[in-house]
Amino acid sequence: MYGASREAIAAYPDQPIKIVVGFAAGSGSDILTRLLGKEMAKDFGQAVIVENRTGSASNIAARDAAQSKGDGYTLLLATRPNVIHRSVYGTFRYNLQEDFRPIGLVARIPTVLLTGRRTELKSVDELLRRAREAPEAIKCATPPAGTTGHLIWRLFQMKTSVSLLQVPYRSPDAAFGDLIGGRVDSLFSPIAVANPYLQSGSVRALAVFSRERLSIAPEIPTIRELGLPADLEVDTWYGLVAPEGTPPAVIEKLNKSLNTVLSMPSLQEALLQRGFVPASQPNTAASFGDLIASESAMWGALIEKWGTAASLH
Repeated sequence: MYGASREAIAAYPDQPIKIVVGFAAGSGSDILTRLLGKEMAKDFGQAVIVENRTGSASNIAARDAAQSKGDGYTLLLATRPNVIHRSVYGTFRYNLQEDFRPIGLVARIPTVLLTGRRTELKSVDELLRRAREAPEAIKCATPPAGTTGHLIWRLFQMKTSVSLLQVPYRSPDAAFGDLIGGRVDSLFSPIAVANPYLQSGSVRALAVFSRERLSIAPEIPTIRELGLPADLEVDTWYGLVAPEGTPPAVIEKLNKSLNTVLSMPSLQEALLQRGFVPASQPNTAASFGDLIASESAMWGALIEKWGTAASLH
């Protein structure tokens, strides 16, 4: 399986490394990967190229990366949709646990519940009260099926016994535009995407779905403070994986470089300022593999409980 020569492994990397990202340039995933790649390039002494392949919540990117040679020169920035895609889409012929080898967790991004300034919804209590008085009266913008924002929309309704009218969007720009314009009332978003809108004052954050308040937005209360169930603490996570067949020694080199750059104060600060929480140490390939397995089990069970993939849309 691991056909690379000892010389090739010892020399790794002796050519540019490509990281495939399943979201557009300027997205949170893209920004994270470029910040990471810049520092890993310095650490390795080789260019790290970010390649954006958009579509189907990063599943096109993952499918294509799975078909790449397992030599350590093509990596994938993996995230939750890559774990649960078979339950949601059912058409992409790859399996993150079987077709890739984990390298390590990169970062997490807490989720925030937002409303537009044009709505009268200024607290979670107000939102829940109105939703219970008039089911589906509150319009909620949702990202593509299988993304964290979409799953939290579904989980939030289940845990709070309310019904929010889904208004699906393909891009965050369109969703935020309609939230600001008052055409939808609410939105679940990663803080890294929402922060520029919060800074401009065009949207309002009602809650953050994390255990602690955020350093970049300490005024936002946590769901625990608001009395909501702790199992709503769902964030967006990102990690690096390589195609199956990548030699263990190369995985080890990649993991070492990843943790070296994530330990740099300058990169940590750059990530935190944008809403990313860098992976904590120890950050091993095995621990990231365990995360992928637990995510697959958890969300697979929930999606099965919700009925069918179609029920998510």
